[in-house]
Amino acid sequence: MGGCKIGFWNVAGLGNKDVDFWEGLREWDIIFLIETWVEERGWERIRGRLPAGYSWEAQHAKKKNKKGRAMGGMVLGIRVGIETVGVRKEKGEGVMERV
Repeated sequence: MGGCKIGFWNVAGLGNKDVDFWEGLREWDIIFLIETWVEERGWERIRGRLPAGYSWEAQHAKKKNKKGRAMGGMVLGIRVGIETVGVRKEKGEGVMERV
């Protein structure tokens, strides 16, 4: 492989993104999206929008209070064909590792 394009993006929520956003993700070989604000119950809806040809992992956002939106959340996508050994998700917020 001659090179690898990596995208790291604070997306400030995934619920309101348009088609151009989702298609634009294909530009990168490895995609790391932070501040997705996607809770566990909304993950399947978002997962269906993510481009095919990637292996996707998520750390769900959590609500700190009963009211308001969830905070945090991360999504990691690695293009199929890029060799990895495994994924480790830490219990702490904001930690995800893929080797």
